Amino acid sequence: MRAPTHVLGWEIAGRTPTRVLLGVSSALLDARLIIPARGETVVHLTLIRYRRKLTRVLWAAVVQIHERVIPYLLSTAARRCHSQAVASGLKE
Repeated sequence: MRAPTHVLGWEIAGRTPTRVLLGVSSALLDARLIIPARGETVVHLTLIRYRRKLTRVLWAAVVQIHERVIPYLLSTAARRCHSQAVASGLKE
């Protein structure tokens, strides 16, 4: 089976056992999501490069949604990973 190349429309630009780098580019912006994990701790970093002045205004409207959606997605992924680990006998 081939490894996925995208997650929710974001290109997987890089990955290691402890980090995932997702990226997307458009006429308005370049965005990168860096998601490092150490043990059971996961951090999320969003980097945005505005290509147009309008993008700053649009991002100001979207960022509040982004700040709620990303923790939800990460916690959902963590629960799924934990459930899969328990089911396979890797965790109690």
